[in-house]
Amino acid sequence: MNRPPDEAALPARPDSFWGPVHGIPDSDRLSEHHEVIVVGAGITGMSTALLLAERGVDVAVIDARRIGSGSTGRSTAKVSVLHGTRTGQIRQSHGEQTAQAYLTAQLRGQDLVRRVAEKSGIVDWDVRDAWTYATSPKSIGQIQREAAALSEFGMDAMLAEPVELPFQTSAAVCLPEQMQINPAQYLAALHGSLTELGVPVVWPERIASITKTNGRLHLTSTPGTDVSADWVVVATLLPFPLRTLMFATTKPARSYALAARVDGDLPQGMYLSADSPTHSLRTATSQAGEEFLLLGGNGHPTGRGNPTSRHVEALADWAREHFSVREFTHRWAAQDYTSADQLPHIGASPLGPPNVLIATGFGKWGFTNGSAAAQILSGMIVDEVPDWARPFAPRLPNSLSGWKTLAMNNAEVAATLASGWVLEPGRGSVASGRGAVRRDLPHPDAVSEVDGTRRVCSAVCTHLGGIVRWNDADQSWDCPLHGSRFAPDGEVIVGPAVHSLAVEDG
Repeated sequence: MNRPPDEAALPARPDSFWGPVHGIPDSDRLSEHHEVIVVGAGITGMSTALLLAERGVDVAVIDARRIGSGSTGRSTAKVSVLHGTRTGQIRQSHGEQTAQAYLTAQLRGQDLVRRVAEKSGIVDWDVRDAWTYATSPKSIGQIQREAAALSEFGMDAMLAEPVELPFQTSAAVCLPEQMQINPAQYLAALHGSLTELGVPVVWPERIASITKTNGRLHLTSTPGTDVSADWVVVATLLPFPLRTLMFATTKPARSYALAARVDGDLPQGMYLSADSPTHSLRTATSQAGEEFLLLGGNGHPTGRGNPTSRHVEALADWAREHFSVREFTHRWAAQDYTSADQLPHIGASPLGPPNVLIATGFGKWGFTNGSAAAQILSGMIVDEVPDWARPFAPRLPNSLSGWKTLAMNNAEVAATLASGWVLEPGRGSVASGRGAVRRDLPHPDAVSEVDGTRRVCSAVCTHLGGIVRWNDADQSWDCPLHGSRFAPDGEVIVGPAVHSLAVEDG
């Protein structure tokens, strides 16, 4: 696409505005046995470890990559109880008691984030009004239902007009005094608290299996490390070291974010559209004290909707249309899973083994949901489960709409699996920065060229055999079935896959 020479261009490479988590030393060391091992060093895993350590439990954290490399470190980090139109949807589908439990969970999660941030003294956070708005008449009813549901449960929600937006809205609901934070600083604060409590945080160590023998859970990593625990918490977006029902009851999606220097006043609220494609707004301050506008949205199911760069460009076009963008300084993407019935899955793994706990299906609201999940998971281990936790136990859908969504999601997965194996003639070379599946029988190859290096891997996802697709925005191989992602050399970036794509002869 040809653009005017003075138009703000996108950065060539993805890079999060938040940057790396600072102040993290080299990896700690595990003991041979811990009472609890938490797999995953995002907000859910680190918060669970903190709550357990504060109760004197012997706990350790293991991460496959590095603290902040996953969805938490790539979040827009809105710590809000207003989740688009979700509370109204849950109330409509599941009833008042479940909606009340969901809202209570978010409030408890928000309380934990505030406590950690205030105690640390290193986390930048602001109190801001949260807004969900509609720009088309078809979404007015959703806005009204959300406002009614929040008000019914005692929240200070109101229908109002957001006057600081540079475009017209047809309806909007506002929930005052919510939070926005710096997620990298928050992870650093969690790590600092764990260090003070003597909790080892170990990385990079990808857990490949969890088994139970002689009354203990044994965790084995891909390098061959073996440790044991009485309890295991799997906090990894989608539980991957063992088979669960979760890959069939949740749907992976990627969404995009941009940081921009903008001329003129910036909207100070936190905004999210009810219409599709979703658009999100908030401000953020750099280490140098400069205020930026963060724009997010234009999500799509992982591994589908290619080329992925068109979604980033569409978000940038929307930003240019409504704001005087002087420069885009960062672009990045995040991934999360949404459950078929809109409720997160938190609790005991449905297929065992006993004492393995999981958390997933946060629907892009990981800061409050993940912090609430930590309270449920730690409570299960110390026998102090919150009374609002019951609706979130891992489950199959319990409503007709949930079953319809589940059926549609899995029908899409089956169709995508079949279509991926419809073989076409093989391809030879690929352009720089590109990748293509070379459909040579019996093992299709994934061929890419990045930074002048040509790589050839198996195109077959090591989770359930889907054919991967090239993600040109992030230069990765993404599986369209359940969201596994791989680097150009085949290394696992995101599960549920555990093992890398096999390297093939070029």
